[in-house]
Amino acid sequence: MKTNLERAMKENDRVYLMRVPDASSLGSLPAASLVKPTSLAEVLDASKERLFSSLVPDGSMKALSKYTEMVDNIIRTQAEKLQQASEITRVRLKEMDLPDSILSLEDLKEDVEAVQISGGPAGLEAELQQLRDLSRDDILPKLMAGVGSHDDLFKKEISKYDPVCAEIADNIVAQEQLLLQIQAQNEQFAAVFNLEDYKVARERCYKQIAAAVAKYRDIKKNINEGLNFYVTLQLGYTSKMPVLRYG
Repeated sequence: MKTNLERAMKENDRVYLMRVPDASSLGSLPAASLVKPTSLAEVLDASKERLFSSLVPDGSMKALSKYTEMVDNIIRTQAEKLQQASEITRVRLKEMDLPDSILSLEDLKEDVEAVQISGGPAGLEAELQQLRDLSRDDILPKLMAGVGSHDDLFKKEISKYDPVCAEIADNIVAQEQLLLQIQAQNEQFAAVFNLEDYKVARERCYKQIAAAVAKYRDIKKNINEGLNFYVTLQLGYTSKMPVLRYG
């Protein structure tokens, strides 16, 4: 502080040349209100109100986080199973050229439709939605009401997901059985109808029909151009003929 004062006095004497009043001539500084108190609009009665009722204990929050992680793991596992089963079904049906090659075999078509309804993504979405709905369950009040270990509560609450998981497992097993039936019937169908020869013949007919259609359009275009030429020629010839007068 003393060093700063000496430096300031030297600068004033050499540069600013300002008159410095004597300390005894200075008046005392007036008091200033730096903080203004405000009154509460409503004073809570600590004897009646639970002032900290909205606060969640740290132990309950940690327990809730653990339970949420358990639920998320169940949903993630079941969703992966559903996605994997649906992808396997799609690939295996594609390998059998289904459902394109089953139009003339009604039983096989019905089996494929059953897989698409019960085993496809659309059919499994309802079960997955049940998992999502269950994941929204709120066990925080039960955690706050309990004391000690929450393992028993977790075991009881997590059991709500068992029926959905069992339903998904049954659905996947049923889908696998349907795929086996489809594969067996598809092999019979291929043996009876000779699919390879049918595909070759179908492709050959398609190309023949496409070529015929293209040829038809080409001929029609040429005819229209010829008609337009002769109509234009006739109109030009008629306009140059002399007009005959009678009488």
